[in-house]
Amino acid sequence: MYYSLFGIVGIIILGITNYEFFLNIKDNTIVKKTYRIFIVAIGLFFVVDSLWGIFWYLKLRTPLLVVTIVYFVFLAFSILLSAKCTVEYLDDNSLNGKILMAIGNFFFLGIVVVSIVNIFIPIMFKIEDDCTFVSLPARYVVLGVQVILLIIVSIYALVNSIKSKGILRKKYFSISFFGIIMAICITIQIYKPLIPLYTIGYIIGTCMLHTFIVETEKKEYRMNLEKALKHEQEQSKELKEAWSLAYTDALTGVGSKLSYLEIEDKYDKLINEHKLDKFAIAVFDINNLKQVNDTLGHLAGDKYIMDACLLIKETFKNSKVFRIGGDEFIVILDDNDYTKKEELVDRFNKQVEYNLKNNNVVVSLGLATYLENEDYSFGRVADRADALMYERKKYLKSL
Repeated sequence: MYYSLFGIVGIIILGITNYEFFLNIKDNTIVKKTYRIFIVAIGLFFVVDSLWGIFWYLKLRTPLLVVTIVYFVFLAFSILLSAKCTVEYLDDNSLNGKILMAIGNFFFLGIVVVSIVNIFIPIMFKIEDDCTFVSLPARYVVLGVQVILLIIVSIYALVNSIKSKGILRKKYFSISFFGIIMAICITIQIYKPLIPLYTIGYIIGTCMLHTFIVETEKKEYRMNLEKALKHEQEQSKELKEAWSLAYTDALTGVGSKLSYLEIEDKYDKLINEHKLDKFAIAVFDINNLKQVNDTLGHLAGDKYIMDACLLIKETFKNSKVFRIGGDEFIVILDDNDYTKKEELVDRFNKQVEYNLKNNNVVVSLGLATYLENEDYSFGRVADRADALMYERKKYLKSL
């Protein structure tokens, strides 16, 4: 019965090491699908090999004969799938890969034919009445060809591992090592048919494949995930930079017109929902900007705009400042600046009048306060502030 124990242990080990492939059944890529079929075929081979040991131990000749034929068919099928997994896993569409698949198919069909013939004319094995297993010439040929095929796969993978680098080299090397292990076990099995060396070889080989290939796949997945995360971070950074460019005025660094329009929309919603009770809008227009540009040039004009912006920011330190046009600014006052708005307006206007006398930047200001029962939109408050700004502009020009 010891013979069957190896097959049972093989089934348990195979289930433990490869359960994740069956839990994640939705991952149905060609490689994963082929590998699952390969693992199922190996599992069925372990079942058949275990049954062979049981029937041989119980001396049940007919079941032993049937299960031996099935044993050789599954043996051939597992080798075919091994070649298929190798080619698909390594994504090898070269001539060598096609030749390897052709040899695997030919070997499988050959074993099936020989197994069927053996039912009528024993050429591969026979079972005596006392259940003694007798090897015949075709068995040695079949197993010998199988050893040659595994050696070809091993050499093919080994040569490619030498040419490759990094993770791909590990993939080739692990497949080569798997082929060598199986070739050694089958060579001994030729001369020791009652020792389950084929099953032992598959137990070692599949564990090794799991250790090297599956872990390598995980490492590769982690690397790809890290690359994707890095790419996402770079995209996020670029998006933030683009957002900053779109929402920030390039010359002055205050809010852009796009930023102002979003704030306007936000305030309109709050007004409609009756969630605002106090805020004020200050509208600014720079005097004489066209004259500065025409007489001193645009660089001087840019400095004039920045000086105007600095004056606004220094006065209304706790408020949102926006540049909505070439010479137009808007400030939204709430909280601290709102409570002392008259003081701030007075201070600003006095500084502007001082600038006017000393040929410094001159800015017209108009401020309007939100009236909860009268103003149905943000724009209505801004319009009143704009009208007051033009009155101030006329006054400054009269000076």
